[in-house]
Amino acid sequence: MITELNWEKSDLNCPDITYKIIDSSTGAALDGIFSFSSSLRELSVKTSDPSKAKTYRVRITGYMGGFTQDVDFNVIVTDVCPQA
Repeated sequence: MITELNWEKSDLNCPDITYKIIDSSTGAALDGIFSFSSSLRELSVKTSDPSKAKTYRVRITGYMGGFTQDVDFNVIVTDVCPQA
């Protein structure tokens, strides 16, 4: 798990929170190595591909009714087994 979102709605009559996850440096969808569980509010990364080792700029936006909240952060994927 990379991060857990602690956003909660206080009024049960309000709509559910929905999330959008993007690469904030390009505005494009995140690489396929990322997965997000909206029910658990967790973003995870998994890869065995050394070419995916880089810094990713991530933006998670939560939407509820007319309100939005953004969180931006870096995810650094490293190659722990570099070639000799």
